[in-house]
Amino acid sequence: MKRSIYITLIFLTFTSLAFAQSNTSDVDQSGDEHLTNILQSGESNDSDVTQKGESGEVFITQMGDLNTADAVQDGDNDLTINSEGTSNEAISEQSGSYNSGLIFQLGSNNAADITQAGTDNDVFVTQETDYAQATVNQDGELNYSDIYQYGGATSASEGNTYTVDQPGDFSTVFGTQDGISNSMTATQSGEGQDLWFDQSGTGNSLDVAQSGLLGSGSVNHSAYVTQDGMNNTTVIDQSN
Repeated sequence: MKRSIYITLIFLTFTSLAFAQSNTSDVDQSGDEHLTNILQSGESNDSDVTQKGESGEVFITQMGDLNTADAVQDGDNDLTINSEGTSNEAISEQSGSYNSGLIFQLGSNNAADITQAGTDNDVFVTQETDYAQATVNQDGELNYSDIYQYGGATSASEGNTYTVDQPGDFSTVFGTQDGISNSMTATQSGEGQDLWFDQSGTGNSLDVAQSGLLGSGSVNHSAYVTQDGMNNTTVIDQSN
């Protein structure tokens, strides 16, 4: 009964806020011990949360106008979304246990999409710019991805893009993109693959594919890349 009363209070508080400022929030919980906390300030912000299983936690803060957040959880996972600005989009789908996702967006027309399946995976996305895009897919255990994107894009064609697939275990990606029209794509498979990168300037691109024998514990690839300037390209393919 305590859980039902708490959810009702949340709905009452934010239904009143939505009425005054045209914001909307939809929460669907099934299972036990879930927590959802939503704060929206501005105009036409929208949040949708679906939680299944047990002990899922979602914290959403949207300040500004026309921001959207969509979270789906199945299991004991946690997610924090903070969007400040206009027309930012955050999407998250988590299944498994002890996965953690954080999306922070400051600016306009940024988009972040994270998918986590498995156990003990972490994703941190920070976008303090406009028109940036980040996509992260994790499936396995103890994968880590941390991305910072900055810059001064004025259109979708100038936005920085970041795409990472981590289908194995113990994979790490850490990187920063500062400027406009920079792109990074990485696929890491197996155990113990590491990528560290820093791109600054305009039109730089990085494409990394690192493999390894899943479960072998003996094939560990590492890549460290720094690009500063215009239209630089790095392609790395490391396999077994």
